[in-house]
Amino acid sequence: MDNITHSLAGLLLAGTAVQLRAGHRSPRSDDPQFATIAALTGVVGANLPDIDVLWSAVLQGAGVYDDLLSLLHHRGYTHTMLAALFFIPMLWWLAMWFRRRQLQATIVSAVEQRADSRTLFGLSAIAILSHVTLDFSNDYGVHPFSPFANAWTYGDSVFIIEPWLWVATIPMVLRITSRRVTRGVLWTLLLLGLTLSWVVPQVSLAAAIVVTTGAAVWILVSQRIPERRAAVTGIVAWITVTASFAAGTYTVRQGVRGSVDAERTRLAAADAGAVTPQLADVMTSPSPANPLCARVIAVETTRSDYRLTTAWASAAPSLVTAQWCSAAAQTDTARGAQTLPMERSARADSPSLDWQWTWRAPRGELAQLERTNCRVSTWLRFVRAPFWIRTSDDSLRVGDLRYDRERASVASFTFAARPDACPRAVPPWTRPRQGILSADAAD
Repeated sequence: MDNITHSLAGLLLAGTAVQLRAGHRSPRSDDPQFATIAALTGVVGANLPDIDVLWSAVLQGAGVYDDLLSLLHHRGYTHTMLAALFFIPMLWWLAMWFRRRQLQATIVSAVEQRADSRTLFGLSAIAILSHVTLDFSNDYGVHPFSPFANAWTYGDSVFIIEPWLWVATIPMVLRITSRRVTRGVLWTLLLLGLTLSWVVPQVSLAAAIVVTTGAAVWILVSQRIPERRAAVTGIVAWITVTASFAAGTYTVRQGVRGSVDAERTRLAAADAGAVTPQLADVMTSPSPANPLCARVIAVETTRSDYRLTTAWASAAPSLVTAQWCSAAAQTDTARGAQTLPMERSARADSPSLDWQWTWRAPRGELAQLERTNCRVSTWLRFVRAPFWIRTSDDSLRVGDLRYDRERASVASFTFAARPDACPRAVPPWTRPRQGILSADAAD
């Protein structure tokens, strides 16, 4: 999740913490100095796990990491429950240190000191854990229980930048803050989010209209919400938005599995000896601002083949069809303009599924690369939809279809067919496609 969204979550959590400490009074009637400490604690805590970006940059500059290791270490050790056990008391101690400096010339009762300590500790914990939870919600994934479980886990439910989360949050935070600078920043962010909804091609015109209208309505609603309930209302709105997208992508995944299973049944009925693919994974990434449409990548295998197929899907085909979702997504991948050359899928479309592009390769080739090329083996600890192209006898281009774009491709590398050196300090993440790396696996 982008760091602006993480910061907005931290501000909502801070507002709730201030309200709980204030009891039935308005948050503005509470100690404004405590509100400042809470806001800083919430924002810092909600972004703290991304400190791995800083150390990766330092180590890459020193030549210890290369691009591949930087990719593997992001959302790594700092995005785990074990790291949280270190981060939470550290952030709480810093927050209390600043709080004591605020109050050094003020007589404060022991009861108030304990209330400060409990509130800031709880806020530190929830803010830090919110980061891992939000990162889980999209298709990039996390492994929060490492080193005890190193498998990636994916929410596949929310786009990495979701305008509805900004709309749900900012008006309620504006309701509880009176600081002019903070209000100016928040209004700027809200206008920026709405502007991007109109100019970014991933957001359809219809979605831009709906999200802008929703923002106007929510701003009016926020003015009717009592200040003491604004932060909690924002959290409820956030959960509602996330649940809506999660329900949409769950429906889409079930539809894809049903479609593939029905195809297998038809093929088997027509020819008992027909080779039918097994569905290994379904990845979903919802359209920004639109929980009804999602981009799909299906990973399928037979005993000898490996296949990636893309589609656009509708969670509610009676309202919007998959074909409408595809037409509304004016992006490179919607036009098949990713770097991986793909063919048009021969699968039959339906109102809920518009099959787009497909790519096939020998399954045994991926297994062989994993065994014989240490850089590919390392890269496979991250990629969920791997593809590879032999550009020459001595060179291999690899990528992840989740993020393959015409202009920029995350997880895209060119490796030597026979690397001179293998990566060091490789994290122990379980390979997402470990289950299909065996060329001898049965259907």
